[in-house]
Amino acid sequence: MKLKFKRAVVALSAAVMLLGSTAQAVPRYSVTDLGTLGGVYGSDASDINNSGQVVGSSGVFRESRAFRPHAFLYSGGVMTDLGT
Repeated sequence: MKLKFKRAVVALSAAVMLLGSTAQAVPRYSVTDLGTLGGVYGSDASDINNSGQVVGSSGVFRESRAFRPHAFLYSGGVMTDLGT
């Protein structure tokens, strides 16, 4: 009976060690307000690269008062209109 108990303790200890070694850190994220290119309709981010640069579109009004989406690059805290 003592031998079975010792085997059970060893097996349980091994299982705890294996499970404990597979723990992974939880990734942390933050949300950043990118702003707009001056429009009132907001901006939509489409992609982000490993350097943290974001591309997307933002609505702007032209002289004709027509709404036009423009592509932007957000980098270093600055949104740049790509003119398209």
